[in-house]
Amino acid sequence: MRRALIILAITQFLVLGVTISLYRWEKQKRLTTQGNLTASLSELETYKTREGELVSKIKGYEFKVKEFEQLIPRLNHEVERLSVKLKNVQSVTEIVTETKYIHEEKIVPVRENDTTKLYKVESEWINAHFRITNDNYVRAGDFVIDSIPNSTLVVPEVMYRGWWLWKRAVGIDVHIKHSNPYVSTTGATYIDLRARR
Repeated sequence: MRRALIILAITQFLVLGVTISLYRWEKQKRLTTQGNLTASLSELETYKTREGELVSKIKGYEFKVKEFEQLIPRLNHEVERLSVKLKNVQSVTEIVTETKYIHEEKIVPVRENDTTKLYKVESEWINAHFRITNDNYVRAGDFVIDSIPNSTLVVPEVMYRGWWLWKRAVGIDVHIKHSNPYVSTTGATYIDLRARR
């Protein structure tokens, strides 16, 4: 009788453990789905640091490798072209940038003659030159960017809900900062592939 009670207690403990594990797995799966839905509906946010630097923020996706291959084939194709094994990839980040308008006071005339004027833009953050013919227009190809030095910092931040033992990851916020003030983020996609393979 005592042996039967021990076996019954162990069986109940195992059933309880499996039930709790399944519940937590389903709950995490639901939170991941909600996070991906939030990411798909969210737009690019911009904020300033204490030093006045602009930072862009997006919501990140959490996908399994198979989901990534099916849902975002364009980025999957780009990753395949890099000759890396997708199963070893932790995350994929795509950042779309543009160079902001160059203020008129940064443009310096260098040489003039009767028909053509050459102008240069030289600063710590951008070097370019262009020609204006007959004081009328800049032809296609006349504006040449020599260099736009920039480094991009990408910081994924896992967002949690709950406290202590009940603390669960509910999404990813990705902060993007460029060192060059002329470069701004116009769009970005971040996919975490480590979530649950």
